[in-house]
Amino acid sequence: MSKESATKLKNVLEYLRSMELNYVKDLRSVISKIYHPILQTLMYGISFDSEKHATFYGSLITLLEGKGVALSEEEFKTLSTVIDGHIKVEEMMIENTKELLKTVEDDRFKLILSAIHNDEVIHHKLLLSIKKAIAEHATLTEDAIWTLVWKDSPYHGTPAGD
Repeated sequence: MSKESATKLKNVLEYLRSMELNYVKDLRSVISKIYHPILQTLMYGISFDSEKHATFYGSLITLLEGKGVALSEEEFKTLSTVIDGHIKVEEMMIENTKELLKTVEDDRFKLILSAIHNDEVIHHKLLLSIKKAIAEHATLTEDAIWTLVWKDSPYHGTPAGD
């Protein structure tokens, strides 16, 4: 990416991040004045999503600036374990919300349960993508280690000259 393109992208990301953070402030100021539990919960959910989006934009800016930090092998192992466990939880939540949606008749409940179900499906797909990236990283790391070990060795582990 050219420096000019990177600068333009960074400016857009910073603008979007700022917009999301302002939206969070606006929503939260209104939430304190709403006493309906469903509407209050929905507004909180939307504000949390906007806060999450602002964090995502900030992360993209960090990567764009070249400040990304590589994870250690131990961090990858920990992350992989946590993700495996969470994938199982997400699968259970997807199934539970799906079943509840079949039995609940109240539209207010359906609205909230549908929102939860959709989030769980999205989270599940995201976790599977992260798990795949971790698996690919582990494979690449193992290959990279062996390449580094044997790349410049003329005998590749065999006794020299035999």
